[in-house]
Amino acid sequence: MNALVISGGGSKGAFAGGVAQYLIQELKRDYQLFLGTSTGSLLVSHLALNEIDKIKSVYTNVNNNSIFNVCPFTIKEKHGTENIAINHLNVVLNFLKGSKTFGESYNLKKLIQKTLTEDEFSCLKNASKDIIVTVSNLSLNQVEYKCLRDFDYEEFVDWIWISCNYTPFMTLVKKKRLRICRWRIRQYGAN
Repeated sequence: MNALVISGGGSKGAFAGGVAQYLIQELKRDYQLFLGTSTGSLLVSHLALNEIDKIKSVYTNVNNNSIFNVCPFTIKEKHGTENIAINHLNVVLNFLKGSKTFGESYNLKKLIQKTLTEDEFSCLKNASKDIIVTVSNLSLNQVEYKCLRDFDYEEFVDWIWISCNYTPFMTLVKKKRLRICRWRIRQYGAN
C-alpha cells in the first residue's frame, strides 16, 4: 500500500504538489491512498485523478478575491515590496454582521466546486483509490478524517473547504457531527 500525504501551509503545500507531480509523472509512482490537510486537501483529489495541469492553473491564478468574500487583509506596495496588514474596516464590519472570524472564505468554497466537478467526484468515488481530508474539530479539540467514499459531492466539498479554513482569518463552520473515517485509518495501520 502506497500513500501520498500532503500537509498544509499554502505555498508549502503547493511545493508538495510539485514534488507529487514529479513522483507521479516522472517516477511513475502509483498511490492507493491520498491524504491531505488544508492546501493538501485541495490537491489530493486532483492528484488521484492525475489532473496536474489543472492544479498548476488554479494555483498560479488564485488571489485574495478567489478565496475571500470578506478579506481580512490589505496589500499595499511600498518601495517595490508588498506589505500585508489587517483590513480593520472589513474586520469590524464582519464582527458587526455577527461573524466570529476576521474574514469569510465562501469564495474558496465556490472555487473548490468549480475545480472539482461532480463528474470528477463520481470518477473518484468509483475508483479503487481512497481520498481522505483532515479537519480540525475545534469543539472536541481533535483531528477528524473525512473519506470521499463516505459522503456525497456537496458534503465532501464542504470538508475540503473546512480543511482549508484557517481560524481566525477564514470562515468558522459549524456542522453536525458526522461519521469519522476511523475504520479506514485503522485499515492502513495508523492510530
